[in-house]
Amino acid sequence: MSIVGNWKVKKIMSFDENGPKLITIDEFNAIPEKDDDMAYMASSILKITDDGVIHMLIQIPAEAIEAAKNEGAEITDDGFAVADKFEWMQRDGEFFCLNESMGTDPMPLKLDEEGCLEFMGGLLLFEKF
Repeated sequence: MSIVGNWKVKKIMSFDENGPKLITIDEFNAIPEKDDDMAYMASSILKITDDGVIHMLIQIPAEAIEAAKNEGAEITDDGFAVADKFEWMQRDGEFFCLNESMGTDPMPLKLDEEGCLEFMGGLLLFEKF
């Protein structure tokens, strides 16, 4: 299976008194007080291109696009800000993300039995759309 394409968050890791567990986006959105970083990641989209780049995108309000551009943000034609870019590669049938900020070793990108993509060490589970 190719990982090239657009991916949205299907599940996100949640941490509570019972420990960590993957929950759906609907379950996550029902949490009254969310960590800002996790809320930001929950709304992200991955655009994986065949030239070896993963674009992590976040939607920003239309009224904020010009200000974001003025601050140097890269904005896509459909109104998403490029929050981060990672290189990816395929080796021996497995996929890896290359990003120095995440460590020096390539981070595995695993596809689960449903074809969903585990990202950031399983913190996020993405599905193609």
